[in-house]
Amino acid sequence: MLLGLRSAADQGRLTELAANQELDDFSLIIEKMNYTVQQANDFYRKFTIDFTNAPEFTAIGASVLAGTLAEMQTKFTEIMRVPSRGYTLAQFTKGGYLGAHETHRQFYVELTTNPTVMAQLQAVKDYESRLTPHIYTISLTGEAPTLKDEQTLQLTAVEDPYKAPLLAIIPFQVLAWFIAKSKGINLNHPIFTDFHDQIKIAETGI
Repeated sequence: MLLGLRSAADQGRLTELAANQELDDFSLIIEKMNYTVQQANDFYRKFTIDFTNAPEFTAIGASVLAGTLAEMQTKFTEIMRVPSRGYTLAQFTKGGYLGAHETHRQFYVELTTNPTVMAQLQAVKDYESRLTPHIYTISLTGEAPTLKDEQTLQLTAVEDPYKAPLLAIIPFQVLAWFIAKSKGINLNHPIFTDFHDQIKIAETGI
């Protein structure tokens, strides 16, 4: 994000005043990172048993969160070693929903963005809540949850959806670490250590 800002300023696409305003906005968000980590810690403690027993995780959000959702998928899969997927809303509604089941843990990331997109995200969440009670929300909207079920992690509101990933990724990183520990996974002992050696021949043919 900062490289993009610097590049835009260097190319004259942003005035110095606008660039400084963007930096100020980033600074305010960065100041909330430690607090966000603590919020995620508390959220984990509240739902430790449910998270630890989860056989599968899915995160769903607006397209602007594509990178965050991809990182969640990677982090959860590599650290917790259970099936985990990060879908944009469009991806989930085009097929991802077919994999839902009653023990499925789902995270919905809410942003201050296109109201139509957020309305559809809410509609999906309402539908999925009929299939599984394990529905969690990570909200950066500053608004009170539609359903007061205590399964919403309310982070600091971020008005610019393009900056929201700075905070949105933190709960997933924290949860991945703690859930792995609660599952008894020793991250100092890697698994499938012979994987790349065994597939060298196949890789050369790609």
